[in-house]
Amino acid sequence: MPWTPKPAELEALASAPPERRLPYFVSHVCDQRRLWGLQQGTTWARLHGTDAVALWPHPLYAEAMAFGDWAGFRPGLILLEELREEWFPALIENDQLLAVFPVAHHETVLVRPEELRELLVSYLHEHYGYED
Repeated sequence: MPWTPKPAELEALASAPPERRLPYFVSHVCDQRRLWGLQQGTTWARLHGTDAVALWPHPLYAEAMAFGDWAGFRPGLILLEELREEWFPALIENDQLLAVFPVAHHETVLVRPEELRELLVSYLHEHYGYED
C-alpha cells in the first residue's frame, strides 16, 4: 500500500539532522521500492555547487525543495530496481555522489553510490531476507 507522510512527519523531517534523515530515507525507499528526484525535462536536480544528484523518499519531500535553483523542477519517480541496475553503475563510473534527502537550511548527506547501495541491500536483507 502506498505511503504518504503525515503533515507532522513532513514538518519534523524538514528540520531533522542528516543522521536521522539518512536511515529514514533508506527504510522508506526499501519499504516502498521507489524514490524520487527533482526533474526538469531530462535534467535531474543536483545539489548546488556539486554534481551530486538529489534524492528523496517521497515526492512531497522533493516538491518542497522545488524553489530557487530548482524552481520549475517536478518530482520524478525512480524505481529501486532502476537505481540499483542503471543509476548506480553510471554514477560509480562517473564518480558522482548522491545528495540524500536534502532539506532547506540544513546540512545534506552526501554519499557515494556504493555506500548507499550497501545501506539499501543491508536493509533489504535484514527486513525482507533479500540476497544480492
